[in-house]
Amino acid sequence: MGIPHTLSKHVRFHYVETFGPFNQQILVRNHTLVLLDAPGLVDEDYQRAARSVGFDRWTPVHEGPVEFVKTIAAGNGNLPKSDGIWSVT
Repeated sequence: MGIPHTLSKHVRFHYVETFGPFNQQILVRNHTLVLLDAPGLVDEDYQRAARSVGFDRWTPVHEGPVEFVKTIAAGNGNLPKSDGIWSVT
C-alpha cells in the first residue's frame, strides 16, 4: 500500500499488458463478472480518510477504483469490458 516501489510499477504494467485494466467487467455467457483493484481501493480510501473527507464528498481518483465502483453503482455501461476470452502471449 502507499507509494509503490519500482518493482511494483513494473508488475502492475505487465498485469495490464496481459489482462487489461485492473477495474473491469467481464461478460461470460450472460453473466457479468466485476474485477476490482482491491488494494487500490484501500489505498484510495486511506487517502480520503487522511484528508478527513466523507465518502459521499470524496472526488474519486480519475479511472481509479472508487470512480469505478461509483460508476457500477450508477448503472453506467461505459466501463472497461472484456469478452471473457483472454490470451496470454
